[in-house]
Amino acid sequence: MTAFPIQTKLYTVDDLINMSVEGKRYELIEGELVEHMPPGDEHGTIASLIAKFIWDFVLLNGIDGRAGVESSHVLALNPDTVRAPDAYYDSIAHTGPLTESVIRAAPELAVEVVSPSEAADDVEGKIRDYLRAGTRIVWVVYPKTQTVHVRTTTMATIIEAAGVLDGGDVLPGFSLSLSDLFTIVDRLKKRP
Repeated sequence: MTAFPIQTKLYTVDDLINMSVEGKRYELIEGELVEHMPPGDEHGTIASLIAKFIWDFVLLNGIDGRAGVESSHVLALNPDTVRAPDAYYDSIAHTGPLTESVIRAAPELAVEVVSPSEAADDVEGKIRDYLRAGTRIVWVVYPKTQTVHVRTTTMATIIEAAGVLDGGDVLPGFSLSLSDLFTIVDRLKKRP
């Protein structure tokens, strides 16, 4: 019996924009549509807190940029890759003004919060996609160990639970104590 390959459609950024599927969360990875479960409570809380700390710094210092959670960023075209980092920072000079659609640039700072069910290969794939697209810093947050792996194209380091994250050359002067972040998370876990 002769096997014939089945032609599959490669999706584009425009296909993703024009999809209207309530309650579904999609990313494109080299043209393949990938559905993701919405983040869990702890995951979403950590991402939101990190974005809040970044926003506080941006607003306090009059920086022309923005932080957010889960906004789609175009990382590559032909085939198209669109990722939605759990949290991110973009300067307006890098991405332009706020839009109603996808952000047509890689985030300058991408944050991924690792879920218990997430495979290591999937996490590495996200990091690779961000860095190839020009993201300057990727923070990978591990809630269970309360550590953050920091990656750039030239460096990889682990910030332990008592350590401090810094914004590097993306957000000079920004710092976030991991103990401050996880104290809030731990307190919220203990409330009735």
